Amino acid sequence: MGTMSLVKVVEHYQLWPAVEGETTLHRSARLGKLLGLKDLYVKNEGENPTGSFKDRGMTLGVSKAVEVGAKKVACASTGNISASLAGRPSIRIGLRGRRLLPMRSGIS
Repeated sequence: MGTMSLVKVVEHYQLWPAVEGETTLHRSARLGKLLGLKDLYVKNEGENPTGSFKDRGMTLGVSKAVEVGAKKVACASTGNISASLAGRPSIRIGLRGRRLLPMRSGIS
């Protein structure tokens, strides 16, 4: 039996306009100085569609699901990752997404 890469996404990564991860780079001179780095830049992950850094990883995960032929995707979450899943497959490419939240997550 052969092996399958679960990270490398070749063809299906750009099935939709990807905005996840297309966040702005900001120069961080003061932090760079503290760390001894001349040119330090940081990404503002709050600029992702759901406001979470988890959008970046969910884009990769859903892309891989599409690549292997999945029709549905699911995740267990206490909040942010489920928002990323809901935004990605349900709205953009038509996969059915299920989010599993603990009863005490505070999300209604």
